[in-house]
Amino acid sequence: MKDQKRSIRRHHNDRLKEFRKAYSRFKWWGPDHFKRRLGKLLHTPTICSCPMCGNDRKYLGKTLKELSLEEVTKKTEGNNED
Repeated sequence: MKDQKRSIRRHHNDRLKEFRKAYSRFKWWGPDHFKRRLGKLLHTPTICSCPMCGNDRKYLGKTLKELSLEEVTKKTEGNNED
């Protein structure tokens, strides 16, 4: 059973590496660096943490949905105090 788990894990790793080759910017750095970077992309698909690649909330603050939810909760809490 252990060998099957290992082979399935390797299969999925190879499949994900093949998929993530398509959106890697590091192909032009050379084959050695690209193989290393592709291994990192397997577990961390986000290439970097810049505003275009990273989490929007980190750079832009709360989303509109979160802000509207806060307003609704404040209004309901205000009504409950009466």
